[in-house]
Amino acid sequence: MQKIIHITDPHFVAPGKTLYGIDPAQRLRDTLDHVSRVHADAKLILITGDLADTGDPAAYVLLREILSEVRLPVYLTIGNHDDRSAFRG
Repeated sequence: MQKIIHITDPHFVAPGKTLYGIDPAQRLRDTLDHVSRVHADAKLILITGDLADTGDPAAYVLLREILSEVRLPVYLTIGNHDDRSAFRG
C-alpha cells in the first residue's frame, strides 16, 4: 500500500501578511517539515484548494517557492477562492 499525504485549504496570502493572525506560509512550512521527518516514505503530496485566500498572484509565488524545496512529488488543485489566471502565472 502507498501512502499519500493530503493537505487542504492552505489559504496563502502575500508574503508578510497574515490571515486571522496566522501566517499560512509558516503553517505550511511546519506541516511540510513534519511530513519530511515522519512521512518520508509517502508517494506524493496532494494539496487541494483553496490554495490562496483571495487569488493574490504574490501568494502563488510564495507557495511555489516553498514547494520548490519539497522532495516528494506535489500535486495541486485549485478551489473557489483561487484565481485560475494568477495560479497559472
